[in-house]
Amino acid sequence: MVGLAVGLLVVSLRKHDERRRATIAIAAIVPIGYVILTMIRDQIASGNEHNSWFQRLEWYVDSFQIWTQSPWVGHGLRYWTQPGAPGAFQPPNAFLEVAASAGLVGLAGFVVLWVGTLVVLFRMDAAFGTLALALALSRIAVAQFDLFWVSISVSVPFLLIGVCLGVGHGHGVRGTASKQSDAVGVGG
Repeated sequence: MVGLAVGLLVVSLRKHDERRRATIAIAAIVPIGYVILTMIRDQIASGNEHNSWFQRLEWYVDSFQIWTQSPWVGHGLRYWTQPGAPGAFQPPNAFLEVAASAGLVGLAGFVVLWVGTLVVLFRMDAAFGTLALALALSRIAVAQFDLFWVSISVSVPFLLIGVCLGVGHGHGVRGTASKQSDAVGVGG
């Protein structure tokens, strides 16, 4: 639901002519936020140390402690599957997982990857880039509360982002070629 809220927020705030669509999208975010906050409040109030809220907090702390054991280069990809690994779980946060797996070196690369991706998508024509930007931001938002490198939940958004990039580039190339041929008097 966090990803949906982030995606709706991006779609509603990007520059476009349909203000009604933006109002509807922002109005949809309010109940989503309310449901999320209610679920969190209920889990905290339950006091059940094995529910999703408390388990994630425990894993965040454990992931941070694992990272501090090898802060520069981490413990290796999928370290949690190896015998004698410092933890037997995959960290439920993209940045903590990369830090524990690849250290500060890998985390720097991960941040460069995401910042570069978001900059490219933000600079795209809004007609093609809005969906791509919404997918990327919703994916990274969800990755702060859940596993990041889960097959279909990573590959499908990046596939669609690639399609948006390709269509946007193709549209730009055709538009440029069309303008050039019109200027020269070629084409019809």
